[in-house]
Amino acid sequence: MSAPPHDLLSWLRELFADWTPNVRALIRVGEDGSLPITADDDEEFLSDLERKGWLLPLPDESAALSNLFETEILDIVHNALDGEDVTIRKGGSRSYPDFEIEGAFFGGGPHAVDIKCARYSGKSVTSTIALYTGNTYFLFPDLPFPGMLRTFGEYDTRIAIIILYNYEPDLLERFSNVQVAIHPVWRIAGKTKPSSTRHYIGSVNKVADLVGGKGAFESEQAFYDYWRSAQRGWPVNPGVAKAKKKLAALKKDKP
Repeated sequence: MSAPPHDLLSWLRELFADWTPNVRALIRVGEDGSLPITADDDEEFLSDLERKGWLLPLPDESAALSNLFETEILDIVHNALDGEDVTIRKGGSRSYPDFEIEGAFFGGGPHAVDIKCARYSGKSVTSTIALYTGNTYFLFPDLPFPGMLRTFGEYDTRIAIIILYNYEPDLLERFSNVQVAIHPVWRIAGKTKPSSTRHYIGSVNKVADLVGGKGAFESEQAFYDYWRSAQRGWPVNPGVAKAKKKLAALKKDKP
């Protein structure tokens, strides 16, 4: 008798319950110094490398630091699922989602997983997290948009892994006090756009609400009703017409 499928949300929460980024610095190559280096633990090893001048700080630009975190997250997921009946696909650059998972191990799917990183200071994030692009795949969930692995509407579940951290400009790693929150996306959604010029759906801003999954909506349906309402005033994206043509062509090619 086969084992029952795992719940992806619970599985991810357990996997990253005590996680903090292991990426700590950039290393120079070709530097003079004695090898091999011996150390009793990671901190002693890093201190020795820093003392020799072999280390450079991580980028302080938030998007670059986020990319490093996302790479490590995806690597951990791949390693944890090695040998299981599951397929992981990495999403396109600047598209949705960061990766998708499907297979018997998680009861089918596909499931969308997006990774978001945000700095926080005090009780709130310094910038509202952009959860979805509102006027493309979110508003038109059945259209095939460029860069996406499939349409938005085809996903059984949509999960966000939120990495929150304090920015530390004087540290090699640039971060401290990392907190990880993993929720269905709608559970951390707010009612404001994070930008006046870009058409994103924003999160709530308080750290406690992000960690606790206490967004602005009582249900997933209420979230979709609010953000897909004509009152949101989403402008027409030029990619919509192209996606409609692509969908029509796909239907025409089907036997």
